[in-house]
Amino acid sequence: MSYRVLCVDDEPRVLEGIELHLGMDHEVFTAEGGELALELIDSEEPFDVIISDMRMPIMDGARFLAEARRRAPETSRVLLTGMSDVESAMRAVNEGQIYRFLHKPCKPDDLALVVRDAGELTRLRRNERDLLERTLHGCISLLSDVLGVAAPHAFHQSERAQVLAAKLGPRLGVAPENQWQLDVAALLTSLGRVAVPQDVLQRHRTGQTISAEEQAMVDAIPDAGAKLLARIPRLEGVAALVARSGDTEELHPWNESSAPGLTHVFQLVVWLDAELRRGTQWANLKSVVRRRLGAAVAEQLGAAPVTDTKTESTLRVAELRPGMELVEDVRAVNGQRVIAAGATLNQALVSRLRNFAENVGIVEPVRVLAA
Repeated sequence: MSYRVLCVDDEPRVLEGIELHLGMDHEVFTAEGGELALELIDSEEPFDVIISDMRMPIMDGARFLAEARRRAPETSRVLLTGMSDVESAMRAVNEGQIYRFLHKPCKPDDLALVVRDAGELTRLRRNERDLLERTLHGCISLLSDVLGVAAPHAFHQSERAQVLAAKLGPRLGVAPENQWQLDVAALLTSLGRVAVPQDVLQRHRTGQTISAEEQAMVDAIPDAGAKLLARIPRLEGVAALVARSGDTEELHPWNESSAPGLTHVFQLVVWLDAELRRGTQWANLKSVVRRRLGAAVAEQLGAAPVTDTKTESTLRVAELRPGMELVEDVRAVNGQRVIAAGATLNQALVSRLRNFAENVGIVEPVRVLAA
């Protein structure tokens, strides 16, 4: 199998020799020094294998491979070193986590064998990552669909929270590699509501009296959602955020000497979303944030979130589409409430309504808001 190989050395003749031996079987790129090699890593398609000499001016092999690992963590790294560079090679192993180091001069056949094994390791890593990401994406989609069916009004709220998370995360310093956790936590904040009866959720949402036992169920929503998420690999961090979603009645001061953590930003997102649902104006929210969290945080909030302009329509069930918001309860012909007013339809809810219409019967037309 052919691999994309990046060879790094400050001696052009060495690079020519490596390219000559590997070029017949692989796509070989060369760079005379670590700085040029890093530019290639940033500008080219991902490499399968990086081969670097140890002794190079300005940036030695250990330092280069450590930085290469940060920028391309899945790429296998190989170090070429002389016998006198063993101590430096150990540093490269620790800092750059190299796959293999070879003594110079290295036999062409030995180098070719290492490139083959290193390239296969890179492919395995990428395949595993792709599988995990597809599985994770599928789990998240499934959970959001379950939430949309079991607690559609809560799911609509979570969608709005996700929009806020996507907007505020980058502004408040959330690292790109962590933003997905913030987005998913915002989307699945209400997941624990699937464990609470719908009538209890409805009475709690509308301010009606509920019993102490029912209040205990409502209070346990964050922990219930977190426990469901904690069972899914790679969602442990998201579960930890969701567990803190109930601790947002008041904004807690941030440590001004350091950047806000993911939990701080998440709690701010949940608090803002709750206040917007209560009808609080964005300008008033910024004033509260300025008093409690400081002017710098308030300024990062920016302008008020843009809400889609929707118009009311009356449609048959067959005409309903994901993204439409229910103006009133949808009921079966026998009087059973199928979906409560305020829910935003997703594909699962649309399918549910069509099944009800076919097998039980739905009171039509249905009043909805649509963009």
